[in-house]
Amino acid sequence: MRSRRCGMVLLDAVIGMAVVAVLLTGLVIAASQHRGVGQALAEQRELVRSAEAAATAMQAGHADEAPEGIVITVRELDDAAPTGRRWVLIRAERGERFAELTALTPTEAP
Repeated sequence: MRSRRCGMVLLDAVIGMAVVAVLLTGLVIAASQHRGVGQALAEQRELVRSAEAAATAMQAGHADEAPEGIVITVRELDDAAPTGRRWVLIRAERGERFAELTALTPTEAP
């Protein structure tokens, strides 16, 4: 009877360790995904800030330098705009990620 009870206690301990191992594995996976998502959001924020800086520079009437590794493209839109202004689509790209911003800029903007 005593050895049967020891066997049950051992079985309970092994099952408990297996459950802890599964929970720990899930926690590690979630933490690594969280870090990857955080990096992706930081890259996206940088692209949006670059597009906004380009729009602000165009509205002020001067050219803005894009941060290293980010390509800024400006395309004029055909939409109606107030006199002396134009609608432009500003796209900031790095690799496969991009951010687009529509802005109203002076016609004479660089």
